[in-house]
Amino acid sequence: ENEQQIEEFEARLRDRFGEIPDMAKELMRIVPVRRIARTLGIEKIVLKGQQMYIYFVGEENKAYYQSKAFGRLLNYVQQHPARCILRQVNDRRSIRIDKVTTVLQSLDIMRAIAATDAI
Repeated sequence: ENEQQIEEFEARLRDRFGEIPDMAKELMRIVPVRRIARTLGIEKIVLKGQQMYIYFVGEENKAYYQSKAFGRLLNYVQQHPARCILRQVNDRRSIRIDKVTTVLQSLDIMRAIAATDAI
């Protein structure tokens, strides 16, 4: 549910099993990525081929596209035009963000989007 719980879980794992492998740390980072995505109204995130795809809700949720959460995403895209591409495929809107190779990088991006002012 929150950063503190994730840190406590990680500490319990470390106490019981020793140093946590990098792959396990990457898996634990998925939890905050999903939590932030929910607050931003993101339907789905995919990491594939050094790219992160952020999928938005469908056209039936038109109010979302006037929300502050969507404004934050647009502002992030405007601030990073060399990395971000807005896309629409078959009535599905998404953003592709290039050069994302780890879950940690995607977490940093999600935190940056959440901290960005809405336009």
